[in-house]
Amino acid sequence: MGRSRWSLYCALSIRVKVFGPDHVFVAEPLEGLAKVCEQTGRAAEAQEFSARAKAIREKNAQPAG
Repeated sequence: MGRSRWSLYCALSIRVKVFGPDHVFVAEPLEGLAKVCEQTGRAAEAQEFSARAKAIREKNAQPAG
């Protein structure tokens, strides 16, 4: 596992423990992991991380008003 990918996994793990799995702060390392996976030819894994990040952002979006 590359150093950047390992660092993002660590960041993800810490943020999940501190904020919970659905907190918007968890989306950032997920998006980073998606980019790293995309760049290293892991398209399926990238899609999973990206979809999870998108779901978190949508869940935490403020309604327009």
